[in-house]
Amino acid sequence: MTTRSEGPQRHRIARRTLLLAGAAALASRVSVAADPVVLRLGDQKGGVEALLNAAGVLHDLPYKLEISQFAAAAPLLEALNAGAVDVAWAGDAPTNFALANGTPAHIISAHRSSGAGTALLVKQDAPIHAVADLAGKQIGTGGVRSVTRWYWRRSRRMGWRSTPYR
Repeated sequence: MTTRSEGPQRHRIARRTLLLAGAAALASRVSVAADPVVLRLGDQKGGVEALLNAAGVLHDLPYKLEISQFAAAAPLLEALNAGAVDVAWAGDAPTNFALANGTPAHIISAHRSSGAGTALLVKQDAPIHAVADLAGKQIGTGGVRSVTRWYWRRSRRMGWRSTPYR
């Protein structure tokens, strides 16, 4: 039986699996017959690797998979730009900025996110228990990221006029 929470998760795993398979197919075209094919996957904090592991697709691969972990999309996309990774999974805002700044890449897979997988964390004893509790407060992010766009849209829907970022 599939619950509501399992359905979207299965689709995310399938999309990421498809992305990895597509990248592997591209990598196999440029391999030298005597050399093993190596696909260098850039990942953010183990998210894609965990999903691929849960889907059971990391075993008995017909190529060598090297996974490099990055703290966020910006350094991951810098590595893609520098040729240090072959494939990367990143949110819409960082990807658009990287492409606009000349990263030699193109999108081979995309999906629409409702933001349901986005989390804002506060300390356990903080007086903030919901997004509405952030009204009039300022938040900090490590740069322009997908959460920035999500939070901006959420704050506009709540009628907040000031920009809450620093």
